[in-house]
Amino acid sequence: AEGGDGRAAGYLLLDVVDGAGHVEQVSVHPAHGRRGLGRALLASAATWALGHGLGALTLTTYADVPWNAPLYSRLGFRILRPHEQGPQLRALRRHEADSGLDAWPRVAMRRVLAAPAPRGTGPDGCGSSAGRWRGPWGTLGA
Repeated sequence: AEGGDGRAAGYLLLDVVDGAGHVEQVSVHPAHGRRGLGRALLASAATWALGHGLGALTLTTYADVPWNAPLYSRLGFRILRPHEQGPQLRALRRHEADSGLDAWPRVAMRRVLAAPAPRGTGPDGCGSSAGRWRGPWGTLGA
């Protein structure tokens, strides 16, 4: 993501782990913090994951750092117990521990993504086509 001056203001690294989009890292430059850029990057990751048939995002993070697990919890992620983690995510956590990252408590988290409505359906079973929703109220969209 770019700041107003064309320089990098933030980035997100995404991979696929155990059939989910896995956020390897998300960072926002402090000068651009508290403006929703991190949330926007996560929203882009979710859009990418859904577009590639992946129904969730996962990540690993520090449990007690306010801008880590507590923030991700507010964004819909939940902490996964070890038995809920797939084999790749467990291996990733083992690698983090072997690398010394577990000097402070870390957790794996998952956010289930809402699948888009199937083409041709809309709210309350109303039809849609070409970006338009048809319902008892009429047709919305152009």
